[in-house]
Amino acid sequence: MAALTCNAQALSLAAGKINQFTKKEKQALLILYLYRQLNPASTGVIPAASLLSDASCLSCSTGRGGFDELLDSFEVWIQRNAAIDAGLPGGTFNANTARAHITPLVNLDSHKLRAIEICLRAKLS
Repeated sequence: MAALTCNAQALSLAAGKINQFTKKEKQALLILYLYRQLNPASTGVIPAASLLSDASCLSCSTGRGGFDELLDSFEVWIQRNAAIDAGLPGGTFNANTARAHITPLVNLDSHKLRAIEICLRAKLS
């Protein structure tokens, strides 16, 4: 499958009626498609109970204190591993180097960072 074009009109057309879903429904759809990516032959309703069991070590404290920030860190680390799998040289993570590389991005508004993220995800799809 070819990557999606990264422009608002093309993505809006591709997303179709997903925009009518609530934020929680969109999160559930994201989980559905991640599950289908891992299990392409699966059909029907996904096994929420077993997925929750798999994630129980991560979900027990969600929403308490700084745990959401920890989940954000896990998400970044998983994406780093995907970049390594795609050819990024691995090695030890160096926070100072990483901060130096993201300096121009950190100065952007959060919604602009999210737009860049969506564009890059579209190109990777």
